[in-house]
Amino acid sequence: RGDRIRRGPVQSDTDKGVAKGQLGTIVRIGAGQEIVTVKWDRSPLDEVHRYTWPDPAGNYIASASFTDVAEDVQQLQRKRGLSSAAAENFLSRGGSDAPAGRAAKMDADVSEDSLRGQLQPFHRVRILPDSILVQEWFDRIPPCQCTRQGCAGGVHWNSRADKHLGQEGLLLKIDTIDDTVLVETSGPCQCQIWYPRLAVEPVFDPDLADKPEFKVGAQVECRMQQSWERGAVIEVLWNGATRQGRSPYHVKLESGETIVVPHVSLIRGVGAADS
Repeated sequence: RGDRIRRGPVQSDTDKGVAKGQLGTIVRIGAGQEIVTVKWDRSPLDEVHRYTWPDPAGNYIASASFTDVAEDVQQLQRKRGLSSAAAENFLSRGGSDAPAGRAAKMDADVSEDSLRGQLQPFHRVRILPDSILVQEWFDRIPPCQCTRQGCAGGVHWNSRADKHLGQEGLLLKIDTIDDTVLVETSGPCQCQIWYPRLAVEPVFDPDLADKPEFKVGAQVECRMQQSWERGAVIEVLWNGATRQGRSPYHVKLESGETIVVPHVSLIRGVGAADS
């Protein structure tokens, strides 16, 4: 999940509006990992498509780099000095195809902040792939004025920040004092890295439409390393787009241990396996 892909050359009746070569993101993986749900960058907000995966020949979808950026986005970036996220949002709103009068107004209103989405804690974000621009934003962060022992002097550009450009993660904290955010990356590594606020952009997440299946007190089973273990829900942290923590549930097992349930696929109602 979160991998970038590119639309292949073979046409399909299910995604006729998706142009060959368009970039998109895998937003959900099927239970058997044979079907992936894709949100294309230029598709309407809630429109997704499903494909068989992997597609070795790349007929319908093929892997793309985390740092790939569409050519028309790059052109707008060079013209306006925008980030790839701001340029993509401008194009998605029809900025390049608007009637002359509206296009002129949109053109006059173009600014980085006006074209960026609102960040919310514990929502998924993408770290922008724009290396030079992200480094410039790092350089603008004021040095930390605290006197704590071991303080490194604030948030700085480093190899870890560079390594994860273009990847998705979970937004953990927003620091309004120096305009930075803490992101936990997803994928092979789960690194926690501070970035300038403008270096990350909210992404489409189909999970935000889901309501919690279990309430506080519900008897459940949780997938542990060796087996499913019984317990009771003691806290529900995700309710659609309202999120109060990094995981959907906290559960107290019958053994007395309190655990964090990192994903809804790892919890089920008691007896669900028998139904």
